[in-house]
Amino acid sequence: MPKSILDIKNSIDCHVGNRIVLKANGGRKKT
Repeated sequence: MPKSILDIKNSIDCHVGNRIVLKANGGRKKT
């Protein structure tokens, strides 16, 4: 569990970033 607001924000940014990357990769080429 995240211990601070910064950790929570970091994990959220990671999840959002991963989703954006996956979406971009999926749009460019189908694996």
